[in-house]
Amino acid sequence: MNNSFRLSSIVFVLIIINAIGILLRYFDLDTYFIFFGFRFQISLVLPLLIVLKSLPKDFIIDIFKRPKYKNKLSFVYLLFIPLLILFAILFLIKKINLNDPEYFYEFGLSSIIDFPIYLAWNSLQLLSFFLFLIFVSSFSKIKFFTVFLIFILFFVYGFIPLKSEAVDFFHLLSLILSASMIGILIKYFQNIYWLAIFSFSILWLNILLFGSKSELFINLIFASQYSSWEGFFSVGKEFKALILPANLLITNIFLIFCLWRKKES
Repeated sequence: MNNSFRLSSIVFVLIIINAIGILLRYFDLDTYFIFFGFRFQISLVLPLLIVLKSLPKDFIIDIFKRPKYKNKLSFVYLLFIPLLILFAILFLIKKINLNDPEYFYEFGLSSIIDFPIYLAWNSLQLLSFFLFLIFVSSFSKIKFFTVFLIFILFFVYGFIPLKSEAVDFFHLLSLILSASMIGILIKYFQNIYWLAIFSFSILWLNILLFGSKSELFINLIFASQYSSWEGFFSVGKEFKALILPANLLITNIFLIFCLWRKKES
């Protein structure tokens, strides 16, 4: 597959994804579909499905059988240390309290027990998405920028104002910071399993701990019978929308710091 064909394939995928996404949003339809009980978000699964025949079999086998990075503990640190820093900041400025959410047992506690099930439900689409990103980055000399840009462009349809809708700048900021984080992880680690587990876990933890009013996130990551969740912790109203972007920002900074320390040692 030559470079011009690769570029045209990526552009084609981006146009298709955003065209479908805009149409679905315009007619107030979900941007995910259900297949055999599994929920698939179009931006996560369609890119790989469109170019699957073009992927070398050896490349796919190598990504799944011989992932380059195998240090599991580092991803645990990367998941929890930024979250603890965020908790410490909120505690020091006295903007966090224990919450008494509705569906405390049915949604909250059961979600902790059902974490492996939720992860399994989402693993196929996450693995598909990261396989596509790793493949695209494999023929680029600027891996971070390539993944960063494509990641954002795959979800840009969600931020195009339709029917006088306002752009949610905090969600847009979360998308940009997520793209940065995934770009760094793919450039330096490329372990498709830990990419899937980590990316799912960071969003799952944020929603479980602090809640969300996004029916899309709740339905995809948790259960379809709920449209919102208040969270185990409540924060000041002026900080509510900042929680996820702040966690992602701290994660990016911590990740860069860890890579810098590793390079210096």
